[in-house]
Amino acid sequence: RILYDLLNPPPPPSGRQAIPMSVTLVETAFRTLGYIFKYDAEAILSEVDKPGQEPCLENMRQYYGATLGNSRDYVRRLAAETFAPLVRKCKSESARRKHVRRVIRALAATGRDTLSNSLKKAQADAIDGVAHFLLETARGMAGRLHSKGHLVVGCVLDCLASGKSGMQVLYQVTSVFLEKICHHVKREYFCFVWKELFQASNSALSAGAEFSDVEAPSSPLPYILELLHQVASFKNGILLRKPIDGMVVEGYTGSVKSLVRLLRQMLESSSFSLLSPRSQTLAIQLLAASWRAIPDDTNFASQLSPLLPAIMASDIKDRAV
Repeated sequence: RILYDLLNPPPPPSGRQAIPMSVTLVETAFRTLGYIFKYDAEAILSEVDKPGQEPCLENMRQYYGATLGNSRDYVRRLAAETFAPLVRKCKSESARRKHVRRVIRALAATGRDTLSNSLKKAQADAIDGVAHFLLETARGMAGRLHSKGHLVVGCVLDCLASGKSGMQVLYQVTSVFLEKICHHVKREYFCFVWKELFQASNSALSAGAEFSDVEAPSSPLPYILELLHQVASFKNGILLRKPIDGMVVEGYTGSVKSLVRLLRQMLESSSFSLLSPRSQTLAIQLLAASWRAIPDDTNFASQLSPLLPAIMASDIKDRAV
């Protein structure tokens, strides 16, 4: 009630100027909620609609539209910072997963082919707010994910890889979320994010009949390849390069090997011809971005260089330049 009154003040009497929203009051309201969620949230965490259901903060989602989807960026930021710790306090991993999936799917349901300019702006605000909420739920101490944040990364990518509708919105919120993750997580601790990306790409490939037929128009594969290219290109490929810390070299090596396997699977001539033109182009762009990031990796070059003659002989070279 307090938030609604602050965010949606009543119109002023006729002829009078509207009172501007007080940033200080809004921030105080969110901080107050944060303290309640931190020290006295048991009733909220245990609340269910029907007896026997697993509590998963379902009733909290009704407040996300007015806050995470608010037109003011500071309101979206404060809402994300306030609600995220509460989600991490869910009583089980399945409850956290269910809550995150429902938030993402509710946002995807807003995706339509034609939107007015005002609705496009509202959708963009909601995408930004939900992406920031996901970041705050997943982030841990400086440079790392939270111990319960790994689930969030996997859940977001799984929603995209298994999506059937609202794919563009799903891709946009995942892309914004990953961009924020790239800025927060150091490359020494980025191996888990790579692992989830490769798992999502394998899921998308399997969903496409494992190359037994031409890639379906609704396939999530192009979106996953876009995300892989986005992360591989981040700051000139820094997240693909070998970390200085020798303790995590093993994880780095596993990430590169998984990337090589994925590229080989897509670029071998028997598979490559079954991809859509868009996926073919994205696969080549991912290869180029990765090679620029790790040009001295002998395993990468030795495994993929034999595939180049067949690729150059196809018509893809004109589209992927």
